[in-house]
Amino acid sequence: MNGSGERALEALPRRDRQIIAGALTALTIAAWGYTFWLAQLMHMPGMETSGMRMDANPITPAMIPHIQPWSVAEFGLMFLMWLIMMIGMMTPSTKPMVLLYAHVG
Repeated sequence: MNGSGERALEALPRRDRQIIAGALTALTIAAWGYTFWLAQLMHMPGMETSGMRMDANPITPAMIPHIQPWSVAEFGLMFLMWLIMMIGMMTPSTKPMVLLYAHVG
């Protein structure tokens, strides 16, 4: 092989590693962005509870949360949120192994 052909073969794994690392980074950023977006949707203005105690007081039963079973749609959305959050948290730690596998493969 000539010199330029050998250099192209050497650059191929480095380019593949850069593509894989970039894709994993983009996936992580997208998952964290979605998680933060969901957190902003949950913020309810006017519901600040600073300085307020949430005691089990029999005089104020309105403070007791109303617990009810989830519907199928609520379960699905909660699972989707959990799945995306896990992708955002776990993908950075998998990057070295994925890159090693790509190099060996």
